[in-house]
Amino acid sequence: MNRDVLHCTGLTKIEAGETIFHDISFNLHYGKIIACTGAGTHALIRILIGKDANYIGKFQIDGSMGYVLLSDTVPLEQTPLQVLQKANAKHETDNMLTGMLLIAGLDGKEKMLCSELTSGEIRRLLVIREILKAPDLLVLEDMFTDASAYDQKIIKRMLIEVNAYIAVLLTASSAERMRGLTDQVINLNTGQMKLEEDGQHNEFRQ
Repeated sequence: MNRDVLHCTGLTKIEAGETIFHDISFNLHYGKIIACTGAGTHALIRILIGKDANYIGKFQIDGSMGYVLLSDTVPLEQTPLQVLQKANAKHETDNMLTGMLLIAGLDGKEKMLCSELTSGEIRRLLVIREILKAPDLLVLEDMFTDASAYDQKIIKRMLIEVNAYIAVLLTASSAERMRGLTDQVINLNTGQMKLEEDGQHNEFRQ
């Protein structure tokens, strides 16, 4: 499927007289992963999820959106299975939900309290919870910040498994964290777009 899920034209954010980013334009299709880097990534996400209407330019999202912000968490008194059950709009069976926890590297932990999970495990649970909702666009804020190499690897594999069915927009402190995962990197500081030339998702197709 090649239609645009996210279309941004001339997005500009100015705050207290300071330009956060200027004239950002790009399209994001199904089956593609775009990463945004630079100081304005949090501001861009707030605009896209409807928490900031003070911007110039326009954007359009064609379909549903799911997102995970860096500050998000889960109810610590619930279990991972209960977290997915609450998000289960498609009425998947508990066996299917347990299978999704397996994909997130949380096998055997479906009945543990979330308070017993590591921060990396909670982050993976948040991602799989949003994937369960089957959004057309999945927006993830700084998922790899302070994450272990193991957590990063599992999150990347999860995104590649579902990316044929959704579009993904990531933010990151550096493009290097996204190596082998993204199709395109947009530097919000410069507005420059770089096509990843080493092959889409190359390092995970082995």
